[in-house]
Amino acid sequence: MKIAAIIWSSRVSTLIEAGKRVPQVSLQIRSLRDLEEPQRRQDFFRWVEEEGDLLLVYAPTNATWEEIEGEIRRLSRIVPTVCFGSDPQSWGYSSVDLKLAAQVNRYMALDGVENLTHALRFLAREVGGLDLDYRDPEEIPWKGIYHPEVTSTFFRLEDYLNWYGTRGFQEGEPMAGILFYRSYWINGNLALVDALVRRLEERRIGVVPVFSYGFANRELNVAGNDETIELFFLRQGRAIIDLLINLQSFFLISLPRDSVRGDIEAGTRALQRLGVPTLNGLVAHYQTEEEWRANPHGLMTYAWSVAMPEFDGVIEPLILGAESREADPTTGVTVERYVPIPERLSHAVARIERWIQLRRKPPGERKVAFILHNNPCAGVEATVGSGANLDTLESVARILQRLKEEGYSVLDPPASGEELIGRIMERKAISDFRWTPVEEIVAKKGYLALWSGQEYRRLLDLLEPGVRARVIQSWGEPPGKAMVYRGKIVITGLSLGNIAVCVQPKRGCLGARCDGQVCKILHDPSCPPTHQYLATYWYLAEVWGADIIVHVGTHGNLEFLPGKSVGLSGECFPDLALRAVPHLYLYSVDNPPEGVIAKRRSYATLVDYMTPALKESEIHGSLKELEDFLGEYDQAWAIDRSRAHALEHLIWEKIRELKLEGELGLKLPAEGEEGEEEHRHGDFREVVQRCHLLLSRYRESLRNQGLHIFGSPPVGEDRIDLLAAMARFDEEGQPSLRRVMLELMGIDFEEAEAHPERFCELEGKTYGELLAEAHQLGKEFIRAVLEEEERCLKP
Repeated sequence: MKIAAIIWSSRVSTLIEAGKRVPQVSLQIRSLRDLEEPQRRQDFFRWVEEEGDLLLVYAPTNATWEEIEGEIRRLSRIVPTVCFGSDPQSWGYSSVDLKLAAQVNRYMALDGVENLTHALRFLAREVGGLDLDYRDPEEIPWKGIYHPEVTSTFFRLEDYLNWYGTRGFQEGEPMAGILFYRSYWINGNLALVDALVRRLEERRIGVVPVFSYGFANRELNVAGNDETIELFFLRQGRAIIDLLINLQSFFLISLPRDSVRGDIEAGTRALQRLGVPTLNGLVAHYQTEEEWRANPHGLMTYAWSVAMPEFDGVIEPLILGAESREADPTTGVTVERYVPIPERLSHAVARIERWIQLRRKPPGERKVAFILHNNPCAGVEATVGSGANLDTLESVARILQRLKEEGYSVLDPPASGEELIGRIMERKAISDFRWTPVEEIVAKKGYLALWSGQEYRRLLDLLEPGVRARVIQSWGEPPGKAMVYRGKIVITGLSLGNIAVCVQPKRGCLGARCDGQVCKILHDPSCPPTHQYLATYWYLAEVWGADIIVHVGTHGNLEFLPGKSVGLSGECFPDLALRAVPHLYLYSVDNPPEGVIAKRRSYATLVDYMTPALKESEIHGSLKELEDFLGEYDQAWAIDRSRAHALEHLIWEKIRELKLEGELGLKLPAEGEEGEEEHRHGDFREVVQRCHLLLSRYRESLRNQGLHIFGSPPVGEDRIDLLAAMARFDEEGQPSLRRVMLELMGIDFEEAEAHPERFCELEGKTYGELLAEAHQLGKEFIRAVLEEEERCLKP
């Protein structure tokens, strides 16, 4: 019997092996990738039509399937066809009894050589009429512990730890967990897992390699990863590992159809119970190592490989492996497997080791480097420590005081942000060679070190030749010309015991030739950073011995250095600069797009900070006078036309005084000019409405109340203002506070929001004024709730 099979690539090798056990069946196998090439697709479908006895199809939803769907439908009318897949709707492409398709789907879902062997025997008997026996699909474990040095699989953590102890790894020593797909285990696709296990063990880091199905499946009675984590990485509610490497994609916990929000929170809770860093070990799906290296964007599958795990709190998207493609020697079918990328694997293991060291070090021994930002090409005193919506200097001063209280070795922490900036500027602890001579920095002790050019050159020579050549081509032979004192690179910053406070080095600068404009180098996608830039990060990582680097405030420029978008290589400058040091980044909660860049390109674990308190804008002075005139006009228009006419002149005068013609979209003739009077008294109601709309827009604008200080939530009126601003808009079925207040007043919220310029006869105000009034009522409601809360909490 001749069976043509279209199946996903991870099952090809297993189906080939199953075919060898059923000599009565001849297989022609293609993966969806095989069918991307038009000629090969055409040849395969011709063979199916002319010689095939059965067409077996896995029907996913992707671009290739969309291209072949019509052909599958056509062939199903000619050749008996069995379609299967995770979505039962796909079974409808079958031209056989759907019960048969359901049975095949169960064989395939349970997976393994034995199940696929009996799937072929089942099809040969039920469709081909061959006299073959078969077994029903058999359950194979959905989760367990695998290790490359033993043939058996462990299904109890205690059994594994007892065996592992015989290999010299004892409980209490550094330990990492690995979570990978069951399909890797059952199909023998384990080269990447094996390599990761062995690299970690070479560094004396014990490993608990766990496979799971990856998500809950009610039909198959499979539990989700939350149960897997509880079984194999926790004992009596406490983690036995220091860190978890997640080799799976998608969300860590599967999505229940009725509660997306609940699922995302479930994944976060699972990692919170685990209580250790969870790193994202990436595989370049559908890419060989060569294809990944050649792709300037890096990883193709970032949506489900990177973005989805981020929702659960998985950090550091580190690429570890890629696809290999080899022809099976007996069938010639392309077999795809996952293999390690040795250099990237070494880099990831180095980062894993540093995370574990950080976790295990006593606070008094941890060394922390804080990096303050500095806007380019601006007066230094005004821009050191710039960070969107954050008082970075005061925040760092308070963090240093707290670290000292927690047992960190902090020498003479500044009492305030003002004292911190005072020290920085007094010592000229800045990497600025346009405004400040390097001799002045050295004389005032504004440096952590004068680093040997030879030592820097030694690390530079470890880079790929092409990368090293780009740096030298851009900035000359090391140590370069900028921030160099007597042949040594000046690493600027303040030393406070085991704490260093640095201002981020210049991304690039033309020095004395700079014309004062923001240099194109800042976001140049190809220009590498300077020698002193690389030297600063390398010195902190390799010489000073930073256990962690903390960038303070949104945002610096490390994450914008040249390199791939995601899935960085050893030739990408954010990766090269940071090396193996863990990275925290204090980042504004209101800037997720650029925060994503920091997470993916500089391996940043974001620690969000709040925006400053937001307060509605108020109308003062001449604008308030204009608003009053408009209100009087609205009242007078229907009952006192002479008064309304007088108010028209007053309103026109205010418009001219405030120069609002442009914003109102009016082109007024000059006073006394022909046609001026007619223009004034045309459709004046429209002018009034335009003015109301403009004033409403002013009132609707929210403004920051100063800068946020990290760890200091707003209090008093600032707290009320912020909560009112947060409750200002409808969200996921929850009505906004303004909507509730307006509806209690008997006002149509939709009409008020759509037409704030219109006059509401019921209330004698415009809808814009009523929206502002509803906002104030909402604030009063919040104030009452907070006062009641405070009263209830009093002892």
